[in-house]
Amino acid sequence: MPSNYDNIILADNPTSFLPDTLSALVGANATSLPVGRPVVYAALPNGDSARVLNGIDEFSELADVANISIPAGASGEISIEAWIRPDTLQFPNYESSGYIHVLGKSTGGQHEYALRMFNLTNTENKPNRMIGYVFDLDGSPSAGAYYQETEVAGVWVHVVVVISKVTSNVKIYKNGVLKHTASLGKVNPSNGTTPFRMGTRNSQSFFQGAIGKCAIYQSALTPAMILNHYNAMITVPPPVSTPYDLLVLQSSPVLYLPDAVNTGINGGQSATFNPPNPAVNATMPNGDLTRVFNGSTEYSQVPDLDSLSIVTSGYLTVEAWIRPDVLDFPSTSDYIHWMGKGVSGQHEWALRMYNLNSTSGRPNRISDYAWNLAGGLGAGSYVQQPVTAGEWIHIVAVYTNQNQGPDHPTGYIKLYKNGVLIQNVYDPPYPAAETGAVPMNQYDIIPANGTAPMRIGTRDMANFFLGAIGKVAVYPTELSAATILSHYNEMMP
Repeated sequence: MPSNYDNIILADNPTSFLPDTLSALVGANATSLPVGRPVVYAALPNGDSARVLNGIDEFSELADVANISIPAGASGEISIEAWIRPDTLQFPNYESSGYIHVLGKSTGGQHEYALRMFNLTNTENKPNRMIGYVFDLDGSPSAGAYYQETEVAGVWVHVVVVISKVTSNVKIYKNGVLKHTASLGKVNPSNGTTPFRMGTRNSQSFFQGAIGKCAIYQSALTPAMILNHYNAMITVPPPVSTPYDLLVLQSSPVLYLPDAVNTGINGGQSATFNPPNPAVNATMPNGDLTRVFNGSTEYSQVPDLDSLSIVTSGYLTVEAWIRPDVLDFPSTSDYIHWMGKGVSGQHEWALRMYNLNSTSGRPNRISDYAWNLAGGLGAGSYVQQPVTAGEWIHIVAVYTNQNQGPDHPTGYIKLYKNGVLIQNVYDPPYPAAETGAVPMNQYDIIPANGTAPMRIGTRDMANFFLGAIGKVAVYPTELSAATILSHYNEMMP
């Protein structure tokens, strides 16, 4: 279903609109290249999906059609629009003096237009200059409008290039603002036969980062239209908050995803749902909707943030409601990670659930773990009680690396199920085991701030949760037992 942003773009009649650079809302779909490579997605400021490109050889390609070229005749006009997120300021696969082409319809003898970005360091002394070019078919002469401003890796930028034979100029806009206008001079743009590519122009250089909401119009977008597009992306309407949501927000989470994808904090961080399949929703006990995960490929991803690491504040509480729809997950013979922040060499924390018939002999055990970055054995608490497929379960994990007294000098880990702190006896026994607090040094665990993203539905895509997950919240504090119980009671009818 088109988002609010998409509907605003559609109202301005693009001839091609590729929200994630691959699947079209207008015109033909593009092809992901190289063929067979798994596609990675990132979240745009409004939570919609955009494609991530590796800066080495990946790009999206739209076959040549007449309505993505500048129309013939003196009245020909075209606008090219995209949101781009450079993930580096020094692109590794560059050309000539040190630049790459973000997108374009331009190859030898069939040049039309292109968007070029220079490396921060280049031999022309044009640090991160962005240029919107228009060419004669043979590539010369050319005309370009540009801006040269301080860029930040990982930050989304809205870029629009407008080429008009009517006014005989080319314009470039950044974040809704006109930056430069250049005369076409002797350039007489024509309709060529080359495809339109996103992530490269002609495979001589490649963009490293994310590109989304790529639209082409056979018209000159007005300044008001362009500003409206920009504002539609960055001005995300505040979420509708139910009594449960409002209760969670009282505890000041750093991340809150009521449906495991979209933020519940005005201006907060959303997740990207991967792959961008149509949403399948489930109803939670209080009537709110959340996302269902298919158990084989689907997950939500939040980019790495310091606030999602235990060591940033010394405390981390992770809360979610889960509804396992099977008791033996098809993607594993032993256990799955249904949420976590960890990949090889960058392990931090995760929530695990075992199969009913697990090879470890831990029927439907639910555990919370913390690791050293290198991995290995983790410290954690667990609950092993009968589970019914389709039942909603409230899980809260508490982590701290702060001194909690002689029994927990390096912190502890706690696990709550349905508002109740789980009590476990550990081997070897710990003096305070009856408190439900497992020592962080159980296996000499010293948490650290890694670089892995946080994922919901999986941890590292080695296995996947089949069922629904909702009301995902992360707090930089330890929630009290009374607060956790109040959240459980607010959800349950």
